[in-house]
Amino acid sequence: MPRRSCMPASRSSALALVTVVTALGGSTGCSDRGPENAAPSGDVGVSPEATAIPAEEAGTAIGGRKQVTLASLGTSADFLRVDSSNAYFAVFGDTADDTVTIVQVPLSGGAPIILASGQGGTLGLAVSGTTVYWANDEESPDSGLIVRAPVGGGPSTVVASGQAAPSAIAADSTGVFWANSVCPSTPCSTAVMTLAPDGGAPVVLSSAPTFVPALAVDAVSVYWGTSDGRLMTVPKAGGTARLLAFYQTNIQSLVVGASGVYWTAGGDIMETPLDGGASTAIVVSLDSIVGIDVDSTGVYWATAAYPESTVKKMALDGGAPTTLWSGADYPTALQVDPTSLYLTTASGDLIKLTPK
Repeated sequence: MPRRSCMPASRSSALALVTVVTALGGSTGCSDRGPENAAPSGDVGVSPEATAIPAEEAGTAIGGRKQVTLASLGTSADFLRVDSSNAYFAVFGDTADDTVTIVQVPLSGGAPIILASGQGGTLGLAVSGTTVYWANDEESPDSGLIVRAPVGGGPSTVVASGQAAPSAIAADSTGVFWANSVCPSTPCSTAVMTLAPDGGAPVVLSSAPTFVPALAVDAVSVYWGTSDGRLMTVPKAGGTARLLAFYQTNIQSLVVGASGVYWTAGGDIMETPLDGGASTAIVVSLDSIVGIDVDSTGVYWATAAYPESTVKKMALDGGAPTTLWSGADYPTALQVDPTSLYLTTASGDLIKLTPK
């Protein structure tokens, strides 16, 4: 499949990590953003793991689906988020360059846009309307940052500094929400935070003596999962936190659907009603689950395993799972929109599968 570098000559070395696949027939014009969006100095390079998988073995769509690689980044991508027009994610440097680049790619194909570079310890990303947010942990006490940048590019802004250690982040039109988890400490502690879109001082919505690796929001509530297996919720406007489920093992990720919270723990995918009640095991004893999403018809997940990773879907009303994609590459995150499924991988590909 033909590829060409899509960066001005003066930046081709610094942005060697970003190439665009032109199979969609979309724009391949290059966007030269201002100095505030320049890439890290020097070559980012490609890790050995990123080049170890032959292209024909990396991954293949199954069931007659069309697979298109929207971008090939040369080094691991994660924290994928999708809106109606673009995909947003973090690109991680190799061992010689340990910084993170925040990237936007059009879903219809075209040149990647560098939203920010030189980020340290990025641990999550969220998008709402015209704003992309991400959380940075600078690996020293009270040095965590919540950062935002406009969709399409422009100067990034720190909206909350002096945070303990952000471990998960979500956003919608009412604000940005994140978990500050300080572990190890005595005892381990977490604060669930919020900040209005127009800024101001961050507000603590809830706190708990445990680590929070996963957080999501819907129209009225914030939901989070803890390392000791508690699925919790609190109103976005503030109030008393409630326990929705207790699974006694680390909740690794979660996503909110129209009627339930879907979450992963110990290789299982669980569903819990939004207002609480009995949880249902959708699938159990999976390989390492690295991504989960849900829509009105089904739940989707990705597993990373050797020698074959997979992406699967199962209808919300039950039935056998359907395999959508498989390959030797390791998925890192997935998202769905009304027509397609999007996948980032450890070798740095952004893949679109249609239909989902």
